[in-house]
Order: sequence, then C-alpha cells, then structure tokens
Amino acid sequence: MGNGESIVFDDGELDELQRRLASDPSLAPKALEEVQRRSYRVPLAGSEARVDIGGALFEVVNIGSRGIGIAVPREDSFAGGQQLELTLELEGKRLVLRGRVVHLTRETEDCFLCGIRLDLSREEEKELRQIVQQGRSALPAGSRP
Repeated sequence: MGNGESIVFDDGELDELQRRLASDPSLAPKALEEVQRRSYRVPLAGSEARVDIGGALFEVVNIGSRGIGIAVPREDSFAGGQQLELTLELEGKRLVLRGRVVHLTRETEDCFLCGIRLDLSREEEKELRQIVQQGRSALPAGSRP
C-alpha cells in the first residue's frame, strides 16, 4: 500500500483476522491477499463519476465493492461516523445508497478524501463488484494489485 492509501476495518473484521492469524500464522500471506482484494479501489479521479449528497455534488476519487472515496473541500464537510444517503452517478447509472463516513484524509491544501463505507443490499454489492472488476481489468497489467 502506498500513496496515502489505507485500509479501514470495522471491529468485527479486525477481530476475525487476528483470530485467524493467531491460530495459524502461515495464513498471513493469504489473509493479506484477501484484505487487498476486498479493499481494492478502482481509481476514478478525473472521470464523470459523481455523488450527490443532500443536493451537493462531489467528485468520486475511487470506488470499491464496499466503499467509495470522494473529494471534499473541507475537513469538516462530514463527520466521522456520520450516516449518509447518497446518489451515485456512474457509467450512466444512478444508484441511491446509504453509508457511513469512516475517514477524512488530507490530500492537498484544499482537498480531503472522504471514505464512505457503504451499507449495501446483495444486489447493490453485486453491481458495484462488477464495476470494480471491470475497472480493475481495464488497468494496465503492471499496475493491478
């Protein structure tokens, strides 16, 4: 991981990972691969992807099968843990989703990355997973994680 990327676990996921590794340390490479696969984000900065939250539009920086990163102008744009309803506009589709702010990270002097963990139905998760896989496949072979 690099370039300011981070993995955010909820307590249950972290506890489960720690239990698995404590019982069998040889699982570490497989566990890391699983975490990377679940946490992979397709970069979308500069694309047409947008999120509407309360009538305000935000650029989508990246998207994964369980979360989305958006560019916000101020650190206090949203609060950690804040529940959000958002409309994702991506590839000609509009999805109304719910999520929770899990981090705000300064990217530049006047831009913060807001990470939102999405609360998805099985159908929504399936649709986002397909989008992520398509985006991942489109990356040059040497740049895919």
